[in-house]
Amino acid sequence: MYSPIDNITLQASVSISPEALRDICLFKIEEDIHIATSDVKGEIQVFSPAKNEVIERFTPEGETTCLRVFDQFQNVLVAGYSKQAPGGAIHGSLLLLSGENKLEVEAHEGHITDIICVSFQTPEFTGEVFFTAGLDCKIRAWKINEGQLELMHTLDTPNNSPITCLENSGPNFVFAGCQDGGIVAWNVLKNDSDIMKQDGATGIIKTKVFENHLIVARENKSVEVYDMNSEFLCTNNFTAKGEITCLAVAVDALGCNVLLIGQKSGYMDMLNISTGFKMFTSMMAYSDSPVTKTLPIVNIFGMDAGIFTVGEDGCLSVWSWKKPDKSGFSKRGGRGRGRGRGRGRGGQGDQGKAW
Repeated sequence: MYSPIDNITLQASVSISPEALRDICLFKIEEDIHIATSDVKGEIQVFSPAKNEVIERFTPEGETTCLRVFDQFQNVLVAGYSKQAPGGAIHGSLLLLSGENKLEVEAHEGHITDIICVSFQTPEFTGEVFFTAGLDCKIRAWKINEGQLELMHTLDTPNNSPITCLENSGPNFVFAGCQDGGIVAWNVLKNDSDIMKQDGATGIIKTKVFENHLIVARENKSVEVYDMNSEFLCTNNFTAKGEITCLAVAVDALGCNVLLIGQKSGYMDMLNISTGFKMFTSMMAYSDSPVTKTLPIVNIFGMDAGIFTVGEDGCLSVWSWKKPDKSGFSKRGGRGRGRGRGRGRGGQGDQGKAW
């Protein structure tokens, strides 16, 4: 039986940062892939694989807690970073960087944990909105108005729990994964929210929306799949090999949609979405020694060229799919399993606009 993992092979690995990484984004400007990273020292840099060099560096005035690049603003780095006030309180700021241009606003009390960007087109507002989430149990919506970040809405989570991650389903719904295991669904247009929580649910690490599915990864290594067309019925549940760090969706050589699950153990698990999440496979995707030491995967991203993975120590690996013949083996002969280093994350699209 065909399995996506049998036809994936490591193409290349390259070190993109000498420091341990906290976050990473992959994005395209025109046809060139760029990689934005933030490290444990707080520095943000943009690496060009085509030039094999760092082309931009930024050092925020605090600790960078998350880093994003969005399709709508491909030449803008969006970061959340924390500064400590004289009295000891932590304040999380939203920062937009483009060359020498900078927009900044104090957004949360405590660290910012995630940022998403959503395009709206309603009678009341047309444009892009940034949503920020924080350890202060709040979700905030921001728009760019006359060169400034302006607060539009604030939602206090109904369960009063710190938020770990955000996802959106179209312009209407924003989903927030919480430390107490609850999922907050916010209907932004109606400014109405609800909480979904199962008894005994553990904290949420990551969420991912794909087609009509809401995919949830938890601290107890479980991955749950909810059907958004059936009142969020949980249709599938799986257990990963290790603690989960990231989720991504890629398309393999046969056109199958594959859910990729990165872990602290260095493993990358795969679930075949096209078969109703029923086919489960696993591979060692990142280690500096296949036998003695594994290293965490920071993030994974699926692009047209294949899968990009980035390891904690800043090593990027590129994986590609090989189309199998009728026997289920790759055309080059043998099964295409590979070992190597790496992991990654980000967005894709053509060159976007600046503010």
